[in-house]
Amino acid sequence: MHSILYHIALGIYHLIIFTLYPFYPKAKQYILGRKNWKEKLNGINFKDCDWIWVHFSSFGEYQDGKFSVNKLKEEFPATKFLYTFHSPSGYEALKNKNEADYLCYIPFDYKYNAEYFIKTINPKCIIFCRNDIWYNYIKFAKKKEIPVIHLSTLIGINSGFLKFPQIWHYKKAFCLFDLLLTQNISTKNILENIFNAKNAVLIGNTRIDSIFDRFEKNTQYPKIKKFIGSEFCIVGGSLLKKDIENLTYAYHKLKTKRIKWIIIPHEINNLSFIMSNLSKDKILLYSEIDQMKNSHEILIVDCVGILMDLYQYANLTYMGGGFNKIGIHNILEPCMHGNKIIIGPNHRNYPEAIDLINLNICEVIKDKKELYQKIDMRYEGRDESLKDSKKAKHYVSSKRGASAESIIEIKTLLLKKNVLKHTPISE
Repeated sequence: MHSILYHIALGIYHLIIFTLYPFYPKAKQYILGRKNWKEKLNGINFKDCDWIWVHFSSFGEYQDGKFSVNKLKEEFPATKFLYTFHSPSGYEALKNKNEADYLCYIPFDYKYNAEYFIKTINPKCIIFCRNDIWYNYIKFAKKKEIPVIHLSTLIGINSGFLKFPQIWHYKKAFCLFDLLLTQNISTKNILENIFNAKNAVLIGNTRIDSIFDRFEKNTQYPKIKKFIGSEFCIVGGSLLKKDIENLTYAYHKLKTKRIKWIIIPHEINNLSFIMSNLSKDKILLYSEIDQMKNSHEILIVDCVGILMDLYQYANLTYMGGGFNKIGIHNILEPCMHGNKIIIGPNHRNYPEAIDLINLNICEVIKDKKELYQKIDMRYEGRDESLKDSKKAKHYVSSKRGASAESIIEIKTLLLKKNVLKHTPISE
């Protein structure tokens, strides 16, 4: 019964995507990216060495797990790595980079797809990162005695994992994992007490190590620095439609102030909504930054992959997602750069969000008027920024080390199962 209902739900989900195909660019990428996946897969030699398959839902989940996975590559240098993504955001960001030995979209989670995919690549280990849990892949891997690991597991009290009827499905799925590496003790307790999972281990948030690593590289953008000059700078990160409306309102209310605005939309496919509500002579696209003029006040970043670095230029960050059902995006990145952060009300009870609110590093607003007021107050009280900056950086720095813990646990499991031919470099 579970299998029948699961496949019906999958069918409905994919029917919706196919219906959106002509109208929604992301749906089009979602479908075309999986076209001829079998032929492409068969063109790769998966028999010349051992492979580890790592799956990320989107670019955000890749950011969560990449530091741990890169360390795993160092431990098993003769092993090749296959990355898959569910969402176009991750695939599009990595398709022209050499992060993986093979990169593709994960085929739809029907039983015959899962079996064909796993039989073809024959991975020695499978790692699912953060959000995506595809039951048929996990079930068939278990049948083939392939270790399956869930990295950076996080389940909040309001998580969809705990809602009916999903909870029934996830009770079956979580029990199949050989190892569940959790971000906090609450998640570990939920896995053990509600999902009856026996292999949960507390390691912490692996994304923090990735953020710190990126921070230490100190990548600079001289042209953006020139755009800002000596002005007060606001960075709007991963903005959705409602967030853009809020920030646009604040911009118009604060037009007389000497402020530079950097807007990074969550999706860069449709910038017309942003530009239609602002004066075109004030807007500069990042792709056209060489055409910078003194009159430009708003920089719209129309590329992916640089947001984390841009927080270094912010006096204040407005993080998107808090007025949407999906909730806020990652606030640890601006925190590492010492930013004061403003978010909407839906912070999904993320542990880091709660901590940063209590530390007065992060403030919650209820509407666009309050956003304008918070920005205005911060603009007038810039002398407080140094104190907040030190407190924010210390918070992130104090929580490093989860990636090292994850590698110890993964390496122990793989050696115990004796599934890899090659000896880790550190052994």
